[in-house]
Amino acid sequence: LKHSKTSLDDGTIDDFINNHDEMKICKYLCLGSKHLTLDKNRHDVSNTVSIGREYDPFAKILNNKNPVLNITYSLDTKYGKFNVFELADTCANLWEEFLKQNKLI
Repeated sequence: LKHSKTSLDDGTIDDFINNHDEMKICKYLCLGSKHLTLDKNRHDVSNTVSIGREYDPFAKILNNKNPVLNITYSLDTKYGKFNVFELADTCANLWEEFLKQNKLI
């Protein structure tokens, strides 16, 4: 988005990301997968992000919130613990809201 031909300046996009913990985590994960390692001083999420899988044998069989029943995938970060599916939904919704507010969609 920063390199597209929109009228937004880098500060508008950075402010949006920095005002939402979920977006900071998403940025960290995206840049980390792109560059393999990140400069700790530039990314305040730091290397404290870890992914986990939890199996709950007592979960209700009718729970259809996640693609795999009885298993929860989560990220532990300095901002707290996030269900990965809910994090992805939140980030997609935040982006959609941001793009609409800035008349990009």
